[in-house]
Amino acid sequence: MTALVKESGASVNSVEYELTGGYDKSKTDDAVKLAFSDLTAQIGLPTGEKKTILDGISGSAHTGQVMAVMGPTGCGKTTFLSALGNRLDPSISMAGSSQISWGGQPWSAALKRCVGFIEQDDVTFPELTVRQALMFAARLRLAGSKEEREERVEQLISEMKLEKCSDVLIGGGLVHGISGGQRKRVCIATELISKPRFLLCDEPTSGLDSETALVIIGVLQGLTMDAGMCIICSIHQPSSQVYSQFDDLCFLDDGRCVYFGKAGGTAIDYFEKLTNMKCPSQYNPPDWFMEQAVNNKLEGVKIQVPKTDDFHDGALDIQDKGFAVSFYEQTLVIFERSWVKTKVTKLNTPFYLQQISIGVIMGILFVGLGDDESDIFSRVSFAFNYLMGALYLPIMEVLFLFLQDSLGERVLEV
Repeated sequence: MTALVKESGASVNSVEYELTGGYDKSKTDDAVKLAFSDLTAQIGLPTGEKKTILDGISGSAHTGQVMAVMGPTGCGKTTFLSALGNRLDPSISMAGSSQISWGGQPWSAALKRCVGFIEQDDVTFPELTVRQALMFAARLRLAGSKEEREERVEQLISEMKLEKCSDVLIGGGLVHGISGGQRKRVCIATELISKPRFLLCDEPTSGLDSETALVIIGVLQGLTMDAGMCIICSIHQPSSQVYSQFDDLCFLDDGRCVYFGKAGGTAIDYFEKLTNMKCPSQYNPPDWFMEQAVNNKLEGVKIQVPKTDDFHDGALDIQDKGFAVSFYEQTLVIFERSWVKTKVTKLNTPFYLQQISIGVIMGILFVGLGDDESDIFSRVSFAFNYLMGALYLPIMEVLFLFLQDSLGERVLEV
């Protein structure tokens, strides 16, 4: 199968190359294909015009492999992953010709439980320990006995190499906790609770040093071999060691797919022929790719991956069994989780001192109330202020807690 690169300027060469993307049978014998064709997305501008964010991206990914999605800032990496995971913002519209096939299956509520999505920003509960966060996720997303859920949690703690910090607060913001790399692994483990077949990671190495990033990508590569998962991972500018861990590469530039195929030497040869330049021997290939894009050497280049006859073929068998746990159990788990968080942040010495101080002040303001008719209004004022403090202050606390939990539920979605 071949793919053509169209020329729209004198800065690039028109190249025809063999499309080498696809799954390696030596890694798994039970491959399921995620195929996408002509993914085109647009967003409306205040001027009334529409800007194209994705411009006809086509290709496929397979279980047992890790695909890297690279490109300069603003090229559409996050939008591409969001389109695959059915998480696009309502302001972004997809073209009617865009198609996605998950192992031959269209998007559905049942399929959603087979797809994990890791946000670019870590979405965790800072007041919980690593083990508590994973256990609450297991109780919400896994059916079965308590022992089975605990076994799954311990397995993930071991796979993510989180044993040393399993009983440490996750932290974040003003709460001191684990490191950034460990927090990212907690996010990955949370998505792996329900054993998804597909995992979409939006820049999982952002803000991490090269060694920690290598550990994260190594963990993802291990999941493809051990669990037969299909992982698509957007990454901005990986080191050469991290880049060597990827099987396939999808390179985007201004919403266009510039390259789709095998990572490694195949991609280097392609970009050298395309730009008529040589990648320096001691240079990090991703850095060189990015330089060509930033310096407009890839302007107008758009890869055309032909849609194959087996686009809708697949062996993914999914059954919609509904929620893993009942509504009653979900309510109990969420209430318990909120109580655990409240104990860490609220039920402490400053909180008790605050309540005692408020009580003393209220008592001083209304001390010496008499029993005459003239004191009735003073007693009404006392009752009113007491009720306002007893009712509305807790309501305000709940509102803030609700906002935090709503953000966290994007990860712990049941």
